[in-house]
Amino acid sequence: MKQSSKIIISILASLMLCVNCALSISDALKIKVLNGTYTDETVVRFLPTATPNFDGSWDAYKLFNSSAVIPAIYTRIDTTTELSINALPALTEKQDIALHTHIKVTGTYTFQAIALGTGFPSGTGITLEDLTTGLLYNFKGGSSVTFQMTANSLNSAPRFIIHIEPPLNISTVAATCSGSSDGIINIHKAGNLNWDYQLVNQTGNIVAAAASSTDTASILNVQAGTYSLYTSSMTTLTDTTIVTIAAPLPVVAAFSSPDTILAFTTVVFNNQSVNAAAYTWDFGDGSVSDSLSPGHSFNLPGIYSVSLTSSDSNGCSSFISKDIIVEQDISTGIDLENTGNAVEISVSGMDLNINVVSKASSKSTLFVYNTAGRLITERSFTGSAFSERIHLVSAGTYIIRAVVNQKLYTKKIIALN
Repeated sequence: MKQSSKIIISILASLMLCVNCALSISDALKIKVLNGTYTDETVVRFLPTATPNFDGSWDAYKLFNSSAVIPAIYTRIDTTTELSINALPALTEKQDIALHTHIKVTGTYTFQAIALGTGFPSGTGITLEDLTTGLLYNFKGGSSVTFQMTANSLNSAPRFIIHIEPPLNISTVAATCSGSSDGIINIHKAGNLNWDYQLVNQTGNIVAAAASSTDTASILNVQAGTYSLYTSSMTTLTDTTIVTIAAPLPVVAAFSSPDTILAFTTVVFNNQSVNAAAYTWDFGDGSVSDSLSPGHSFNLPGIYSVSLTSSDSNGCSSFISKDIIVEQDISTGIDLENTGNAVEISVSGMDLNINVVSKASSKSTLFVYNTAGRLITERSFTGSAFSERIHLVSAGTYIIRAVVNQKLYTKKIIALN
């Protein structure tokens, strides 16, 4: 094509760009080169209607100044076609664009990136790579980098490459339950075939790290929480993204009840669970219930472990248990339940006084436990009656269990200094 024709086409393309300037330009970057006195510039932009080839409506040929000192900057679509405006298809994956220069005087030059119109979407990565040093520079709108440049010819190999990639695409799958480690992070780094990532939790520990040879990766078995995701490659700077793995609200099983109750007395176990929809009670005596706050009575004295499992609609659950002391009321000198047995238990300071009358001459056994369930002392007697004084070594609450004529009696006492 003749030079005059190129000039006309370039002027028309520039006018078309200016028409679009009056509208809304996006995904467009102007690159300037400055040496303190002279300036030149080129434009790279992305359009859904553009092609990798020359587009008469969008591209513009490069017009070189005949001055012996003014630098030139441009891109190419082939070995003979230099552009001042290079329109490429929509930015759907990483693009590597060679940036050519014609430096006529050796010296110091500054390269500046200027976003046009609304610029690029937030998160778009724009990096300038110096092929001479291998260094990468952030080259988003407003960035500038200074280099020592040597005079070169129009046909010299490019010293720089601009790497432009769309924002990192991240999707997550929530953890099944609060505290579970089955969340998923899906990463799409479009057009990148050699990159790596690190996932760091809020305490600064790396919980996952790997390299990927495709532009997608998935991080499995992630616990619910907030993380910093770092991605990088040989041609892009580190990208940092905050990622949150959601989870249902935690299920908390809780209930209230008296610590000590009497046998044959119905007690309501008050459910205080949070974020639950279903409940399973186990009263430790073979009885179960799925009621919200059931009432229950125990037929025999003893210590029972009452447990509650609370669940939500996702199957997430929480468990809690509590020991309940079931007592048979032991009053002084009273024939208990018409059995012919009488048990008298009293405490005086640190001394435990026990008097037992059995309807038959048989073996009776006495057990003293602390509230932690540890056996403090044990006494055995044979006969129809006995009295015993036991000195307790420390103040506190104790559980007394007496087996008289094969009947079990339980009472809680408090010893004071």
